[in-house]
Amino acid sequence: MKSWLGAYWIRCRCDKQEFVFRLLLLVVLGLLFVSFPCMSGIQPYNLIPIAISVLFALLVFVFLYWKRWLALTSRMASLLLFSIYSVFMTLVGSHDHSMVFTILSNVLICCVVAEYVSITGDQKVVLLLYGLSMLFFGLVFCGFYWREILAFNADRIGSLFGNLNTVGLHFVFGSASFFGLSLVSKRKNLVLAIPALALGVLSFLTGSRASLLMFFILVVVWIFLLFGKRVWISLVTLSCLVLIGLVVLSLPVFAGIRSRLNELFTTFFGGEGGNYDYSGVQRLNMIWDGLFLWTKNAIFGYGMGSFALLTGYGTYSHSTLVEVLCNTGVIGLALFFFPVMSSWRFKKGENFRFFGLLFLIGCIVPCLFFGMMIYSKAFYFLFGILLGAHEFSSSGFAGSLIVERKGKGVLPSFRMVPWSNRHLKMASDFVRGIVRL
Repeated sequence: MKSWLGAYWIRCRCDKQEFVFRLLLLVVLGLLFVSFPCMSGIQPYNLIPIAISVLFALLVFVFLYWKRWLALTSRMASLLLFSIYSVFMTLVGSHDHSMVFTILSNVLICCVVAEYVSITGDQKVVLLLYGLSMLFFGLVFCGFYWREILAFNADRIGSLFGNLNTVGLHFVFGSASFFGLSLVSKRKNLVLAIPALALGVLSFLTGSRASLLMFFILVVVWIFLLFGKRVWISLVTLSCLVLIGLVVLSLPVFAGIRSRLNELFTTFFGGEGGNYDYSGVQRLNMIWDGLFLWTKNAIFGYGMGSFALLTGYGTYSHSTLVEVLCNTGVIGLALFFFPVMSSWRFKKGENFRFFGLLFLIGCIVPCLFFGMMIYSKAFYFLFGILLGAHEFSSSGFAGSLIVERKGKGVLPSFRMVPWSNRHLKMASDFVRGIVRL
């Protein structure tokens, strides 16, 4: 422990007061990461993670005031505008205020985490902290459900901690953090794949097919990023893991997820021996109905909760893309996906880009169609780390509003970091892509 603290102090290159403050922030952030999956689905304990998030935000702003420097980047500004626009369209459109606090708090905590990481450069430390927090949640999960696990109970488990799909998402994002950490060092650390695989197994126990799909994609992307141009090694490794996965799925404990997968394949691809997958068909219909609803107000959207209100399903669309389009139209789509789809691009030679690619392909893309990112704290935590790491790199801070406190004064001064020609071209290309869409 002392050696780790010493190494962290050397890397921080700061005085003792700042070092202690940063350790305090990491402790509070760790409590925040742990409290949300453990308590957010249990009333009245769900108020505890909210209180910790407020405390962390206040401490970060005190830290930034002390450091005399704050950057409002273009990507953070786009996220903030997305949340404000969502609230505005809700006030004039759907009038469903049940998720207003959720979207505002999610975006704010994402920006706070990103701001902290961008100022300190602690992206690897915070990513490890998130992974360890999900591992701790996994231990708590096993502590509550050890009888069902040891008894090879085929039922889905995890409802104590909230929606089963959300619980599975927590485990998958924890797995993504460990897989990403194994790639971001100069020497690949394969030991970190062990907790990643363990969290992936726990996600299976929730019975969430979306989590299973995301974990499978994560493993595939991780293998190809690990071996790089040695494609044949990646293919052999992937084949071996598929065989192991089939053996694992044949265990009695995974009978529930095996049955649900069988239903999925026989419903959509034909075959015998499976029951009809009503859930899968309904979710596919949700996507089509949501897209049809969006075409009636393609530019502005209807406000938050509009899919549940106007389609008769009575719940959200289970698809991030559909939910964003119905809620906020093309305007909201551009504001949300500009930071989300561009923050993985780092300068050449920056190893953290491997985590960006892994998170983009393994988590974000599947969630566009089969998961809900805009209401998920787990997504905003990990994306906040990625966004902060991007802004910390040399490719960041272009087009940012810098707020500085001069000397011992209280009032801030403001300055803009100009866009380079390369960034202007990237922005114009993104706008053209949205217009074509």
